[in-house]
Amino acid sequence: MDLNSLNPEQLASLKRQLDGLTSTDGRSPFRARQLHDLNKKPGATDPRPLFVWSADSPVDYIPTAGSLYPRLMWSTEADARGNHREITVHSVEEQYLRIAEGFQVEVPALIPVDPIEQIQAQFDALSPEDQKLMLEAQAQDKRARLQAKLANLSEDQLERLLASSQPKGRKKSA
Repeated sequence: MDLNSLNPEQLASLKRQLDGLTSTDGRSPFRARQLHDLNKKPGATDPRPLFVWSADSPVDYIPTAGSLYPRLMWSTEADARGNHREITVHSVEEQYLRIAEGFQVEVPALIPVDPIEQIQAQFDALSPEDQKLMLEAQAQDKRARLQAKLANLSEDQLERLLASSQPKGRKKSA
């Protein structure tokens, strides 16, 4: 809304309406001290906004130690989809019984897993013939990746590479 397009009478009317919105002549005016002295609490005859700072604890607050129970536990073995069974225990005795049954207190997703150990376990699960095939396939993949990189080199780059990769005792044949 452009106020420049209003005539002086309309501006005066708008000013009166806006002054009425901020007037403290209404039912529950804010007293000046309510916004200056933030330590005073509201009362039955003295309504005021309540400012509670995070550093000021309430007067009637008594900290108490909480209980660990009931608490969640998870199975150490995952199902086929990788989910762990979740249970609730209600006492220390029940927790120790569940630990003996193969449950743990730590969330399984937060237990660090070593990727090398995972690969080693999967590789060990293969038969010796399959292990040999996997190693041969891995060597072929490495050769294919190197061959693709060599194919992208120019003739000069390829000659420099071959010259630098010659064994020290052999001479390059022309």
